[in-house]
Amino acid sequence: MKILIAEDESNTLLTLRLALEDRGHQVIATADGEECMNEYRNEFFACARQQPISAEINGNSSQPFDVVVLDYRMPRKNGMEAAEEILTLNPNQRIIFASAYKPSVLQALSIYLEDYKIVEWLQKPFEVDLFADMLEDSPTSLTTPAV
Repeated sequence: MKILIAEDESNTLLTLRLALEDRGHQVIATADGEECMNEYRNEFFACARQQPISAEINGNSSQPFDVVVLDYRMPRKNGMEAAEEILTLNPNQRIIFASAYKPSVLQALSIYLEDYKIVEWLQKPFEVDLFADMLEDSPTSLTTPAV
């Protein structure tokens, strides 16, 4: 899988990147929402340039990333702002929020993004293996927090 992660805690980011790379995934790690969006835009437009027009017409357009993992609270641009921009560019992008917020807060945020069936939630702290398993599972219509 090709995975984009935005996490401002450097130790957490390193742990996630190494664990996913050990499982054979390609990981792009970013330290904040702005850096994440720069990477996403670059990959999104590169992917669009390489794709034949017929694939877009038939709805077979490829994703720049299999999944985008966002911390909710980050400097420069928070996870919600990044998610809104990503979903504006690509409403079919799978996004997983990894947040230390309480389940009630995650529930409220879920309502805000309820139109997007590919947004999932994982409450921190979590085991790295659980996190990797969640990414590797096919997305289900999880618009409520996975807490």
